[in-house]
Amino acid sequence: MGPHPQLSPALQLGTLLAPRRIAVVGASPNAAKHTGRTVANLIQTGYRGQILPVNPRYDEVSGLPCHHSVDELPDGVDAAYILVRADLVRDAVQSCADRGIPSIIVCSSGFGELGEEGVRRQQELCDIAHARGSRVLGPNCIGVLNVPDNVIACPTLNLTTRFTAGGVSVVSQSGGLGVNVVNLAQGRGIGIRAFISSGNECDLDVAELVEALLEDDQTSSIALVVEQLRDAARFAAAAELASDSGTPLVLLKIGRSEVGRRSALGHTGAMAGEYAVFHDVIRQLGVLEVQSIDELVDAAAILALAPAPRGRRLVVVSPSGGECSYVADRAVERGLELPDLSDSTVAALTPHMPLGAPANPLDPTGQIIGDPALLDRVLDLVTSDESFDLISLAIPTWGAHDSERLLPRFIEAARGVDKPVALSAWSASDLTETADELLRGSGVPHFPSADAAVDALANLVRYHSLRPWNRPAPLPAQDRPADLGAEPGEQQAKNLVRSWGLRTPEERLTSDPETAVEFAEAVGWPVVAKLLCPGVHHKSDLGLVRTSISSATELRGALRDFDAVAGRLGLRPDGYLVCREVAGAEMIVGAVRDPSFGPVVMIGAGGVFAEHFADRVFRLCPLSVDDALDAVAQLRVSTILAGARGHRYDVSALAELIATVSSSFARSPWLRELDLNPVIVGEAGASIVDAVLALNVPD
Repeated sequence: MGPHPQLSPALQLGTLLAPRRIAVVGASPNAAKHTGRTVANLIQTGYRGQILPVNPRYDEVSGLPCHHSVDELPDGVDAAYILVRADLVRDAVQSCADRGIPSIIVCSSGFGELGEEGVRRQQELCDIAHARGSRVLGPNCIGVLNVPDNVIACPTLNLTTRFTAGGVSVVSQSGGLGVNVVNLAQGRGIGIRAFISSGNECDLDVAELVEALLEDDQTSSIALVVEQLRDAARFAAAAELASDSGTPLVLLKIGRSEVGRRSALGHTGAMAGEYAVFHDVIRQLGVLEVQSIDELVDAAAILALAPAPRGRRLVVVSPSGGECSYVADRAVERGLELPDLSDSTVAALTPHMPLGAPANPLDPTGQIIGDPALLDRVLDLVTSDESFDLISLAIPTWGAHDSERLLPRFIEAARGVDKPVALSAWSASDLTETADELLRGSGVPHFPSADAAVDALANLVRYHSLRPWNRPAPLPAQDRPADLGAEPGEQQAKNLVRSWGLRTPEERLTSDPETAVEFAEAVGWPVVAKLLCPGVHHKSDLGLVRTSISSATELRGALRDFDAVAGRLGLRPDGYLVCREVAGAEMIVGAVRDPSFGPVVMIGAGGVFAEHFADRVFRLCPLSVDDALDAVAQLRVSTILAGARGHRYDVSALAELIATVSSSFARSPWLRELDLNPVIVGEAGASIVDAVLALNVPD
């Protein structure tokens, strides 16, 4: 990454997206090569500014005068595309920056993607540009596309030439996948505002580009294709700005496979895989994450066009009974609800439907094809029914005749309602060309299948149900306690969390079995017994933990067993720890320092099998109590915590514990990892039964 953003010149989005003069350094007249495609694409798509080819080998490129060097360019060039070999890029960037060109787009590859030396060379590009007030996009990118202003400067052959302007802006680290997003959207008639390929991001990265697009009046939603976040903290701040401004962010993460970090210390580190943290933090920031290119395009489209839904109640209308059932099944699978039509709607529809009974989903039957007035009446009644928050108008594969007569009526009905409407018409090549044309310019969210329409509606609901992070004010850092050793054991870890105001059960550490028995009898049976040994964190794995001990005889026997294990393994015990057993649900609360996002807290189902149950969530620190409650609600175990078979659990106490851990961990930079497992959530309160921590090693 380049220098700190505060030391970088401000991004001039206008010169990047809508340059009046574009220099193309390394341009050639061969449109079959990427060196010739930028000029060819600009000419072919009607760019209205001035194109300035630069190449010492040519006097003319594609009918345009060609400059032999950057020094020959006129003043006032807004953007320069660099298309030369990697070994020539540094001098080209230097020349462009010396001429005061504010936006330099380096399309050439052969930099950071090749290793450390490439990273060093691309950092040099950034330093050169910043020293002269210029900004660099790339290297290894395919540039910028601005549909409303006809700036189609991407040096690629694989780009559609049929453009529809709209409100979706696309930012992609991958040039090829980004072009796929644009092509897919344009093929479906989804309007694109801009596409920016950020490539290796030696300077401009996803976070800063999102910040800039949030200031762009023509951007209604932003679709992101991300491999990694090079400045996760800045992206988090940009996501918060997006949430505040009401501009939806939709993100596709590529490279999601779990090649995460592993830790032999505690459960938390073992479960904090790279993508596990990314997935949960992105949700916390109010960003809608999707799993495919198709889903990305459709979600960005509906978020750009549709109003926020009031809920998840869906009504389905289709003149195909089979499609009605199909869409209903798909909707329920995606978490949408299909309530009954209101009594008044049923009463009004019944006289008009001699061949069927009004219901949801609604099949007005094929009679509407021959009776457009009936179609108008059905659509008017259904779209005005306040029993529903969402509307799916699912059309079969109509040819030109039926599309021309009836599709405009569906479009008009969708335009006349203040609820989200998804209009789907199954695509079938030349059979649906008329339908495609009518939908393309309709301004109504439309999709090439009922599946895509339902998925888009579900994502619309999911986005608007996200609870954006209410970031608490940061607190001053806490000093490391003087009595905390280099390798703290369970007792020291518990002392630390008790100093934070958290609760642990009554306990006693002793080397005398009879003292242990006396303590157990004083606090009351049952008790839990452990043998504490330096460096041993997973005591239960070695048979050094015994629960539900209900008598002195059982306790003495357990302690003898511990001694035998210690002798066999050559352990040097600190003593027996005996504590009063508390009843309740076992949870785990942990915290780690993610290499990208910094301190994160984890909440999940706890106990000895915590790592084996994929029931956990991660959140950025610190958390408020309300955000902690929201995190707990995302767990599958939350249905049990809410009360099952007469059991009651103090979820509020758990949320307060989580909030305290998140704040205290964030304030303790000397802590690397914290593992509280199990945390027992009872009818009243939450107690930490075991605690493990690791310290950061000073540099």
